[in-house]
Amino acid sequence: MSDLKNGMLGAAVRKLLVEKINEADGIARGDTLQKLLAVHESMGVKTLDVMLPDDTKVARATLPQPKPGVVVDDQAFLKWVAAEHPTEIVEAVRESFRRAILKRLEIVGDEVVDKQGGEVVPWASVRPAAEKPSNFTVTFVGDGRQAVEQAWLDGTINLLDFTAPPTLPAGGEEQ
Repeated sequence: MSDLKNGMLGAAVRKLLVEKINEADGIARGDTLQKLLAVHESMGVKTLDVMLPDDTKVARATLPQPKPGVVVDDQAFLKWVAAEHPTEIVEAVRESFRRAILKRLEIVGDEVVDKQGGEVVPWASVRPAAEKPSNFTVTFVGDGRQAVEQAWLDGTINLLDFTAPPTLPAGGEEQ
């Protein structure tokens, strides 16, 4: 196979692998989140250590505290921008300007306030925080990243056990 053909095939294989890993991660993270939420609800635990099979601590998994967010009424926002910043209107509010304005907003009680002017923003409302977290974070500790990589390289862990989506058998096993 020519270098070009081999390179293109490699690109296709890596693209598929990334897609499959992302798919598997979405499924596995959802399953793991449900288990973390069950532990949180029964024991109040929000952070767990991530361990290799030899009990080496490599990371920490944490359930974040759900927080309220800002909900923007796009029609009201457009009217406000037209009145206060008419040069920022084309057919809609420029996305960069929208992001800049939204960064200035903060939640104060049940209202959304523009930090720059201190006024309540009539075109945004508070989205209540979720009752429970909808995700979790994993943070490597110390040399955890290198320890996981070494465990993979020396065969202590099989990446396919953790990355194969349901349509691919893990560890080369037959389904």
